[in-house]
Amino acid sequence: MKKSEEIRNILKIERRKRNMNYKEFGALLGCIGRSVSYWEAGTRNISLNAADEALKKLGITLEIGRNKE
Repeated sequence: MKKSEEIRNILKIERRKRNMNYKEFGALLGCIGRSVSYWEAGTRNISLNAADEALKKLGITLEIGRNKE
């Protein structure tokens, strides 16, 4: 699974766990709800900076760039 897909799935799961709509979740993450909708649908990719900020606000750590052994 690509990291972009993993981030997309994390955002979708976390939003649903919190019973939030796109607008509410976007406000929590510091963006607009439409961005959340695009990211979850895979219509647009989330930038690394936006992903970093969103995951920090959710208290989630995600490792990228690790060599597979």
